[in-house]
Amino acid sequence: FYTYGLTDQFNLLVEGSFALQSYVTSPVSDKDATIPKVRPQYVGGGGAGVAYVLDVLQWVPYGGLLFGVNTFSGGTMAGTVVSPDAVLAIGLDYQFSRKVTLGGAFRQHFALTQLSTYPSYTQLFLKLEYTWGY
Repeated sequence: FYTYGLTDQFNLLVEGSFALQSYVTSPVSDKDATIPKVRPQYVGGGGAGVAYVLDVLQWVPYGGLLFGVNTFSGGTMAGTVVSPDAVLAIGLDYQFSRKVTLGGAFRQHFALTQLSTYPSYTQLFLKLEYTWGY
């Protein structure tokens, strides 16, 4: 994660992630056409965007939108699928100082060209962050 304070209300976010996905190794039943027969074991990606920061107290809520790239690989997939990605970012940070925060974050990823097969995935995590800029 990289955060740069553009103004008092807006931050530039640059993020990267990699996740091991839980998947079932048994074949998918033909009865459920909504579950893809080919599923990734690994999902990785990165993106950049802007977040609006409600910076009024030591507790700082924020929300933003990022755009980037996802990769789906491993598992029962024959190769790697790369897809543009849109990410809804929501979080709550506690500021120890103007530059150092500890917080929790929610990210909802949407694979823009793979919506029928891999519509979205969610990330929840804790983060320790050093903020540059404003």
